[in-house]
Amino acid sequence: MYPSSENERKRNEVCFVLKNITNNIKNCANLTNVSPRTVLRVKKRLKSGQSIKRKPGSGQSPTLNSTDRRRLGRIVQNCPVLSNEQIANRLSELGAAKVSSFTIGRELKKLKIQRFKPRYKPFLSASHINRRIEFCKENSARDWSKVVFSDEASFQLNSNSCLLLGKTRPTYQRSKYCQKIMVWGCISARGHSALKICRRSIDSKEYIETIKNFLVGTMDALS
Repeated sequence: MYPSSENERKRNEVCFVLKNITNNIKNCANLTNVSPRTVLRVKKRLKSGQSIKRKPGSGQSPTLNSTDRRRLGRIVQNCPVLSNEQIANRLSELGAAKVSSFTIGRELKKLKIQRFKPRYKPFLSASHINRRIEFCKENSARDWSKVVFSDEASFQLNSNSCLLLGKTRPTYQRSKYCQKIMVWGCISARGHSALKICRRSIDSKEYIETIKNFLVGTMDALS
């Protein structure tokens, strides 16, 4: 099926051929590369004096209107575990037209809604909750401008933690020892430090040197 602008161009081309070259339906269809039925339809409109342009509002009306699409979004938000068939039944109960599960799938795709496997997050235990409450009580009067938080992260080329799609477990080639760097930094209520980049694995001695050179210097600069 051609898009609307392409359909209009084809109709104009058929109209030109019928008026100026040949009035034969089969020959016109061969010259314009359209179906004989389309040529016949255009010819009938020309003969009756009608316009060959697309009638406004003609064609199949949308299955779901804007109100139904908003309802669809709310249904998915309130209950994200429903299947497409169950969503279609819910919409029908709310007054929407009866649609198939395939239509629901297309509408969800238009709304950029996908199905994901959720990430699991464990609940806090009673011990965790009590320890956090105690920490808040003990540090409620602390001067946080004198506290510095530090952390580090590692980045590796060709990391083996990536997920690959396939019907079977795929394999890919990579170096046995990939390039890896570690980035260290610290922040406080007064600002942050420059990043310390280590291009190899560090031991305890180098980590202590990093703390001395960067952490102490940052505390002095932010004080």
